[in-house]
Amino acid sequence: MTDVETYQSLIQLLKLALEFYANENHYVVNKPMNGECYSSIELDGGGQARFALDRITEFNKLVAELDEIQGIEQSLNDLLKAEPNGAAFIKIIENYQKMQRIDNGEKI
Repeated sequence: MTDVETYQSLIQLLKLALEFYANENHYVVNKPMNGECYSSIELDGGGQARFALDRITEFNKLVAELDEIQGIEQSLNDLLKAEPNGAAFIKIIENYQKMQRIDNGEKI
């Protein structure tokens, strides 16, 4: 799914949540449950809004991760252009691998 399609889906989700809360019929107390009557809004308890907001939060995290990955990719491309034989690039990879081994508890 493209960013545009994802944004359109999020906007549609928000629209549905807002329509639910804007519908006056959902405030009418007419839903029986355990001998009591409740409105749709009371039964929902904000679930529609939380669901929509959670999807937006997830999307924003993915966009941030993608931006970070693209930044790393650009840095690596710049590094390879500056040093075509790749010596600096290889050094960075070796240092990264060493850090990974240290993180995994290996002694170096």
